[in-house]
Amino acid sequence: MGDLGFGSMIFDIPLIAIGVIIVIIVAIWVLMHLRPPSPFIRGGKNRKPRLFVVDAAAVDARRRVVLIRRDNVEHLVMIGGPNDILLETRIPAPIGARRAPSAEEAAAKPATAPTEPR
Repeated sequence: MGDLGFGSMIFDIPLIAIGVIIVIIVAIWVLMHLRPPSPFIRGGKNRKPRLFVVDAAAVDARRRVVLIRRDNVEHLVMIGGPNDILLETRIPAPIGARRAPSAEEAAAKPATAPTEPR
């Protein structure tokens, strides 16, 4: 009566394997849905880039001076070493480097009617 033979083990192994697979699937689902949000901006290639590294120069073996452009404003930053330093901010971008306003920005601005001289 209490003898567990080979016949009962044939049915137990597939049930245990199916149970383990279900536990693994549930664990993966929980890890995928309950993780903290990503620090990166989503949108991929459909997103218009707003941040550019215009130029970079090495100061010494550890530090670099980097010119960054964001929304037609440039910032000069020294990175590396014990800390990062903002050297200069709110530098207007050169006229040729400025981007044209997008269709959304143009639609948001009120249209002014041209005045004709009389």
